[in-house]
Amino acid sequence: MNYLLSFKKAPKSLSGNNFWISLLFFSIILTGCDKKANNMPESGSASGKAITADSLLAGKLGTTSFIKVSGQFITRDFEEYAVCYETRSPGKAGIVFQIMCLRGDTLTTLYNSPVLDGALKHASFYAIQNKDSVFKSLYYDSGDFFMGSSSGEIYSYVLNPKTRGLIKGHLFMTGDKAPNLFISAPPASETEKNYLLKMMLDQFPNLKTVNKDKSID
Repeated sequence: MNYLLSFKKAPKSLSGNNFWISLLFFSIILTGCDKKANNMPESGSASGKAITADSLLAGKLGTTSFIKVSGQFITRDFEEYAVCYETRSPGKAGIVFQIMCLRGDTLTTLYNSPVLDGALKHASFYAIQNKDSVFKSLYYDSGDFFMGSSSGEIYSYVLNPKTRGLIKGHLFMTGDKAPNLFISAPPASETEKNYLLKMMLDQFPNLKTVNKDKSID
């Protein structure tokens, strides 16, 4: 901000005092203008808080406790988020997988799984890049031994959002025997099934696969 200052010549006896008074006056004006300029919002910036993906997801889900992964899962036109979150209702508690796409500031649900066995506390949840497709699959592992069972169990899932194929792995312990792994897979899902098996074998090399699931109390 530029100012052109002009002073009239004052009588000799008063010119010194007038100069310092005028200089002080304009210094005050300049300081006030600088403060206003510093307090003004930057050009092109929003005056309110930025809307983040996490805040939008929390509002949509009704909880701030979730794990999210971004990527291409169902469409290629909009930014997509895969979310794993816990839900509790009378007689049923567990996790839900949800795929949402972001259009501007609006989230639209593209896929919603049923309530599945699992929890968030020690869980892993991440995207898997498929070799034969641009669309990603998802892997979930409850981690550690899932709380709520006396002898220990782990739940794992591989979800292909594009095909809606959901594979469940249930690893459970029975006494001192090797851990058992039951895999429930829909047809034509060998790739995802093998991935889940590999992940479980990495953790428990001595596991054995079984054809029947078991409910652990």
